[in-house]
Amino acid sequence: MILKSVKGEKGITVIEDLRKLDKAPELNKENEYCHQLPALPEWCSREYASAGIRYNPALMKCTCGEREEPGYEYSGRDIRLLCKHLTRKILSPAVRKSLDDLTLLLIERQFKHGREKLIKIENEGAFYLLGYGKNTEWVNVYVQEKAWRRFAYNTKEKRWAYNSAPKGVIL
Repeated sequence: MILKSVKGEKGITVIEDLRKLDKAPELNKENEYCHQLPALPEWCSREYASAGIRYNPALMKCTCGEREEPGYEYSGRDIRLLCKHLTRKILSPAVRKSLDDLTLLLIERQFKHGREKLIKIENEGAFYLLGYGKNTEWVNVYVQEKAWRRFAYNTKEKRWAYNSAPKGVIL
């Protein structure tokens, strides 16, 4: 499976296996995608408290300490900075109405299955995202049809989950 070829300083890099993406820094730098949480409505900018934890979803601040764990190299309003407290509040019915489909899809997926590295692939004026986590053979493919949808591809078995493949995406 060829994911992408990129002409770099040392010629063309061909990635045949998504698990090798971390070893191809020229591809990562060019295509790495960071999804930023859009500004939330003003009424969300208040401090909430639960079990001794204080958090403000609009400011993306929480006292739980989850952000101090190793591996948090994200910045700004990157959705991968959301802890479980902020995520639960953002996914509440009142707040989720103010978010777009892609943001909701990425946050829900992260909440259920953990953070993933995102790669942006452009194709004929449109783009789709590839997402993969550590220690998994599954790659998530996020595609905009009428709304944003997630498809999953197993790189080891070379098959789509539920035999459902997105149109226009070749892996």
